Amino acid sequence: MKKTLLSMAAMLLLATGASAQTAKSATVYTGKVDATPVSVVKKANAPMKKEGESKYVAMGFEGSNNPSRTSGFPTWQSALMVMSQLNNGTDYDFSEYAGYSIKGLQFAVVADLGEKAGAFAIVYPNKTDQGTELDSNILTVDENYKISEIDDKGNLTLQWNAIAFDKPYEITGKEFAFMYGLAYEQVKGSGKTQEEFPFLTGVSTDNGVDGMFLVFGQPTSTEKKSVYTMNNPEDTKTDKRCLCMQLILENPNGETVILGVDGSQKPVAMQYYSLDGKKLSAPQKGINVVKMSDGTSKKVLVK
Repeated sequence: MKKTLLSMAAMLLLATGASAQTAKSATVYTGKVDATPVSVVKKANAPMKKEGESKYVAMGFEGSNNPSRTSGFPTWQSALMVMSQLNNGTDYDFSEYAGYSIKGLQFAVVADLGEKAGAFAIVYPNKTDQGTELDSNILTVDENYKISEIDDKGNLTLQWNAIAFDKPYEITGKEFAFMYGLAYEQVKGSGKTQEEFPFLTGVSTDNGVDGMFLVFGQPTSTEKKSVYTMNNPEDTKTDKRCLCMQLILENPNGETVILGVDGSQKPVAMQYYSLDGKKLSAPQKGINVVKMSDGTSKKVLVK
C-alpha cells in the first residue's frame, strides 16, 4: 500500500508557523458552518478494537464518540485537513498515560475522503517545538476504512474505523500537546450533496474549546491559508462541537477500559476538598483536591 502524502501537507501546516500553541492561536472562524443533523441508530466497532479490545484505549474529547451532525467546507477556497488538539493539564493529565503508546486513529466519516486522504498525529513536546509527525497509509474506502451510512430521514448507521500510524510513539507524560486528524480531498459545491460534508461532530462540554474542531485551509480568497477553529471560546450560548475521532493508545497493562470518550467509564469528580482536608459543597477558587469515581484523587486549579 502506498504511503500517504501527509508529510507534504504537514510541512505546509508547519510552514504557517504551527506549533504546540496552534489551537490557542487559531483564527476563530466567524462564517456559517454548514451542517446536517443526524441520529445514530446503529453502531459498529472498528476492526482494531474488535481484535484486541483489552489492548487499546481511546483518547479524545468527551462527545467525540456521539455524533449528532455532519460537517464540511464545500464553499471554502481550500480545506486540506481537519484536526483536534488535546493539551496536557487542560484536557488530560498526560502523566496518567506514561508508558502507553500512540498507535493510530479511530474515526467515523460519512463520505469518501478522496485518493490522497490519510490520518496523522503531531506530538508537541513543549510550547515552541514544531512537533514529531506520525502518518498512516493512504486511506482507501472498503480497503482500510468504511463509510457510515445516512438514510433520507437522517438516521445514521455509525461505522467506526481504526487506522495504524507508520510508527508508534510512547508517551512520557511530559508532552505539551497532541494534535490528530485527517487530511482529505475537499469536494467543492453548493452544499447539496453528502460528499461535500464527510465529517461527523458531537457536542462536548470538555475544556479545550479552541482545539476541539480545527480546520487547515483558506475560507475565502481574501483570507489567509491557516488553522481555523470552528468554536468561539467567547460564545457561551452555542454548543461546542468536537470532531468524531480519537487517538488509539496501546494499554501496557492489558486492561479493558475506554478512557475519555465513554461516559460510562470515564472517571468523574465525586467530591471536592480544600488543601487542609475540609469537604467542599462546590469547587472554590484556587487549588482543590478532587476525589474521582475510580478512587483516585488529584489537585486541580479553579480560576
